Amino acid sequence: MLDFHWVPCGDDRLATSVHLPPDAPQPLPTVLVVHGLTGHRIGRAYHLVDLGRRLAHAGIACVRYDQTGCGESTGRFEDLSVPIMVENLRSVRRWAGGQTWCDPARVAIVALSLGGLAAVAVDADEPTRGLALWAPVYSLPEVFADTTRTGMTALLDHQGWVPYRGLRLGRAFIDGLAAVDTDAALARSDSPILTIHSDVDPVVPPAQSDRYLARCREIGRPCERIALAGASHDLADDVKHRKSLMDMTLKSVIYALAPSSV
Repeated sequence: MLDFHWVPCGDDRLATSVHLPPDAPQPLPTVLVVHGLTGHRIGRAYHLVDLGRRLAHAGIACVRYDQTGCGESTGRFEDLSVPIMVENLRSVRRWAGGQTWCDPARVAIVALSLGGLAAVAVDADEPTRGLALWAPVYSLPEVFADTTRTGMTALLDHQGWVPYRGLRLGRAFIDGLAAVDTDAALARSDSPILTIHSDVDPVVPPAQSDRYLARCREIGRPCERIALAGASHDLADDVKHRKSLMDMTLKSVIYALAPSSV
């Protein structure tokens, strides 16, 4: 079963799709799905829809949403920033936790790319049962390290925005690059983390996932790091990569959300 909802977040409304398994006893374990920058709740070649259907088939509710200014949600992409992405996820989590079908004590998050920072920040304040992070950003300033060399800063100062994949990145996004202290956020939760990353990712270097593994080992937090050889940033352009991504994610999430999990 697939339902559509508008989830309020400040002055905006987030377009949200909810997969519910038919005839499953409620309340249900629930997965929240967070897309990345310039993404949407449908995903690359519909892979987030595929994930939602698979989760529902496994008896798990799945909530996919478009972030502010993305997809069908209200707001302007030009105003999007990391703090707004964090607040979007907080709003969706609060909304889902108040629905009769959701067990708020059994929530996990699947997050893509930059969405991983939002997932880590929200999990730090309200720990989940687990995070599955696909090609996650650890340090956004590092990923955007070439900003000044490409002249982006000068253009931003001139017109207040810079072109990015056919859209406008605004001042708020650049000013909020370091909004999440990943080192500190990871230390405030002990929920297990799975990272899946291409070993040749051209968008978010695979070393970003290495940072998650190293930090989690340092603080004693459970973390597994998996590399997909030759995959794209989205991990879904190749049929075999996509199958591996789905299989490993479902295995991790189902284990994390099991009633016996602690």
